[in-house]
Amino acid sequence: MPTLHRLGSVSVRMYADDYDPPAFHIVAPDFQVTVRISDLTVFAGYATLSQLAEALAWAKDPSGMARPEMGGAQRTGLTMPKKVLPRIAAVSAGKELLTLNIRWSSGEESRVEVSGLIETFRVYEPLRRSPELFRQVRLGEYGTDIVWTDEIDMAAETLWRLAQEQSGATMSPDAFRHWRERKAYTLDTAARALGVSRRMVAYYEQGAKPIPRVVALAVRALELA
Repeated sequence: MPTLHRLGSVSVRMYADDYDPPAFHIVAPDFQVTVRISDLTVFAGYATLSQLAEALAWAKDPSGMARPEMGGAQRTGLTMPKKVLPRIAAVSAGKELLTLNIRWSSGEESRVEVSGLIETFRVYEPLRRSPELFRQVRLGEYGTDIVWTDEIDMAAETLWRLAQEQSGATMSPDAFRHWRERKAYTLDTAARALGVSRRMVAYYEQGAKPIPRVVALAVRALELA
């Protein structure tokens, strides 16, 4: 999807492949965050209040009548996870159908199979019909996404999640946290539902402990309940 709004070097974006909760992204050369639409809470990434103030003011009132007031923003008690979201340094089409070779800004490399996304979302229909178009993939602005045309793109955050899942990780910490948020579970509620301790749930979300396959399967079962 195209950029929704631009404020100098800062852009507000949405992607067709974004997963729950419904969110938009605030992206700049030196920061990026993911913001939940329902309450404008930052739930992934990190930036200072001053970096986000103008974009959040626009999101609250796209008419432009609102003006960012840092004192007011500080009083809201906005908190953010101090986590840097992944960025892509290079991308190319893989030899296998609907796969991507990705080099991350950290230097790590991944081979990511994206057929599930491409077969699910209507926006990707041109890629289903044209292998030649798929091979034209290129790096997006600031490395926060990849693009094929002005209307077809994928978020780096989604590709990172897929890379982690496909590399053998049963579930990423982000996916686990997003599941808990979708279910509106507290740490205690999630712990009871999964039969683990509250501390272990916190460890899973922080990435301090790997998520066992049995827990990932339980999460998926609860998602369908």
